[in-house]
Amino acid sequence: MRIKYIFACAFALIFTVSGGHVGAQSADNKEISAAGACTDLDFLAGNWVVRGADGTSDATVRVKLGAGHCYGTEFWSFGKGLGGGRGICFLAYSNQKHNWAHICGVGAGDRYRFADGRLYGNEVRFAGEDMADGMTQMFTLVRLSDKRVHEMVKESHDGGNTWKSLADEYWSREK
Repeated sequence: MRIKYIFACAFALIFTVSGGHVGAQSADNKEISAAGACTDLDFLAGNWVVRGADGTSDATVRVKLGAGHCYGTEFWSFGKGLGGGRGICFLAYSNQKHNWAHICGVGAGDRYRFADGRLYGNEVRFAGEDMADGMTQMFTLVRLSDKRVHEMVKESHDGGNTWKSLADEYWSREK
């Protein structure tokens, strides 16, 4: 029983101390100042309305970044067209790998896990994990010039030769 408490205290201490660590931004893998660490996903912070490519209202999402911006939380509320309900996602940056991870829990046991998220120009691209044999997924968040975000999830069953769109959505800031 004591070991649980010691572990919890040690974890809390490490987490608190590491919050001030200066990390690298995945765009260039260079050490940068504390003011600019982990800024790849800053454009996601805030409250959003998410609509499908056809304009249907799919969800609302609130993205909150942690101290230092090296982790964040997405709180989802889905519209009736997507079955209603809620979901939560976590974003975490790795100073060792210079990339992002994205994991979501939705509904009653649906999990989506993406890794190796890297900034390429105005978009962050992730690779799917936990896929069935022969399946590949790609998740992309694109920062558009009109300040919206274009989210795409695609899947391939032939090694990336052809892709099927699973999600094609646009995020607009709540007014």
